[in-house]
Amino acid sequence: MGERTYTLRDPRTLREVPVVVRRDKRLKKSARWTQRPDGSLVVRIPSRFPWREVPPLLKEIEAHLERLARQAARRTDETLAQRARQVNRRYFGGRVPWVATSAG
Repeated sequence: MGERTYTLRDPRTLREVPVVVRRDKRLKKSARWTQRPDGSLVVRIPSRFPWREVPPLLKEIEAHLERLARQAARRTDETLAQRARQVNRRYFGGRVPWVATSAG
């Protein structure tokens, strides 16, 4: 019984994603998790981690994903451009021209 499957709501996609929880003998204290390219999560827990503690751990991961979604919503091209204009005015007196570059 080293692996169990749960589901979790990903706030970035607003979909339920599968979560595979695996015991890992190499881990001693902390759980580790990664997100696969398909959106599913793999959570590795120490071999002595009690299964009853997994649902609260998944709530923490879900809260972390919500924080990431909020941060991503704030980081738009427009906010970056606005910040660049503020820095230009504050430190360079507006003297630095904006130049569009293209990789090509």
